[in-house]
This record gives sequence, C-alpha cells and structure tokens, in this order.
Amino acid sequence: MNKNLKTLDQFVDEQYGKKGTPKREKFEEDFESFKLGFLIQQTRLIK
Repeated sequence: MNKNLKTLDQFVDEQYGKKGTPKREKFEEDFESFKLGFLIQQTRLIK
C-alpha cells in the first residue's frame, strides 16, 4: 500500500484546517453553494 496516499478527509483537513476553523467553514459553505448550483444546472439540462 502506498503510504503517500491520503483520504479526502485528510487532504481537506490539511488544506483547509479541521472542522470548525474559519477557513474550513468558508470552504464548506462555498462547496455547498457549488453543489446546489450544479444540481440546478443538471435539472435544467434534463428538462
């Protein structure tokens, strides 16, 4: 097993800090907005 591999959670923790930190909260908020926008876009493409 490659010891350099990281889980997504480990990567996000390293890049944006642990949950509850301001930088991580901003990332989580922006990601939720992105997901919502993507879902709206996909719904419009289906119709």
